[in-house]
Amino acid sequence: EHKSAYLYRRGVAPDYRNYGIGKEIMRNILNFIQTKEYKLLLLHVEKGNISARRLYDRFNFYIISSDKDILYMGRDVNGEKDG
Repeated sequence: EHKSAYLYRRGVAPDYRNYGIGKEIMRNILNFIQTKEYKLLLLHVEKGNISARRLYDRFNFYIISSDKDILYMGRDVNGEKDG
């Protein structure tokens, strides 16, 4: 069985961006869901949200599919955490 987690509605307030908060949040999420035996972390992001996409790229997320404005992404929970 492949348990998947879906990350929904996450973000850092504009005044607090570029301090590594998003990176720390993502590390904690990955650590937490790994303890729960999830195999895959899924999320979606607006194509125009370059900052978020850059963060997900650093954490080895890959594009699963897309539509007009949204990218659907995922990553193996047990893969390299990076960031």
